Amino acid sequence: MLSIEFDAMGCRIQLVLDSDSAAAAAALQQTPTWFAQWSAQLSRFDADSELSCLNRYGSGQVSGVLWSVLQAALQAARSSNGLVTPTILPALLAAGYTCSFEQLNRQQPERLPEAAAVPDWQRIACNEATQSVDLNGTQLDLGGIAKGWCAQQAAQKLHVHGAVLVDAGGDIAVCGTPANTAAWTVAVAHPLLPQQDAALLYLRSGAVATSGRDYRHWQRHGQTCHHIIDPRSGISGHSDIINATVHAADAVTAEMAAKAILILGSAAAKPWLAAQAHLAACWLSEQYGWQSAGIFDWHTAPPSTQQ
Repeated sequence: MLSIEFDAMGCRIQLVLDSDSAAAAAALQQTPTWFAQWSAQLSRFDADSELSCLNRYGSGQVSGVLWSVLQAALQAARSSNGLVTPTILPALLAAGYTCSFEQLNRQQPERLPEAAAVPDWQRIACNEATQSVDLNGTQLDLGGIAKGWCAQQAAQKLHVHGAVLVDAGGDIAVCGTPANTAAWTVAVAHPLLPQQDAALLYLRSGAVATSGRDYRHWQRHGQTCHHIIDPRSGISGHSDIINATVHAADAVTAEMAAKAILILGSAAAKPWLAAQAHLAACWLSEQYGWQSAGIFDWHTAPPSTQQ
């Protein structure tokens, strides 16, 4: 069993590969370079990134990587009825999220967060034949969708060497299961008790993503802001849900669904999830405690039984 850990894309990256071959070890050592290259294309915090250039100029032909991630982001917007949209950059900037979280001054007293209109994602025009994009006045933040895409890509690239798990800051993608066990064991962290896992689950395929307002948050004039923007209001979402974990077929879908649940809140999330038969989710509500929907393969009792 091989593993590697490093920092990239503003988070901790962990990869585990069920192989002891020299080829597998060499491939694993290449993964920091993969993530660095993807970040150089997809980060809005790098003024020279391909994404920043597209935001600056508004249109142009893009690379295969940016094209693929943008299409994934647009599909996420479509699947979530616009709740998870890449066009939230102006709202993030208005809320004070103007630099990477590591550099962010979490106390920003100069003014209250402002609502910023979130443009309709359907304004973005894509020409598949020329692989060109016209933002039509929108500006993009690919954020968690990019992270999920990178986790999925890394897992698929490494799978030729054996079963693999990739954890990109809570976006976890697996391909295959280790030879000596039935599944990967993934912890669901308790957002209010950092040293405690709420539960463990078996992951045989697909991906798990967690999204929450418990980590990337900051204060402005005594008001808490976070990076999960509700496009309906243009400000940080304020539902009853603290964080949500979703199991889906791939990391991008899991990331989209976790954010959608967080924005919707418990009452609206349940019927939305009922219409998504391929998803399973659990979340911590300020009002209702642990809630779950769909079928998780729990290693311990599900969080709904734990307070």
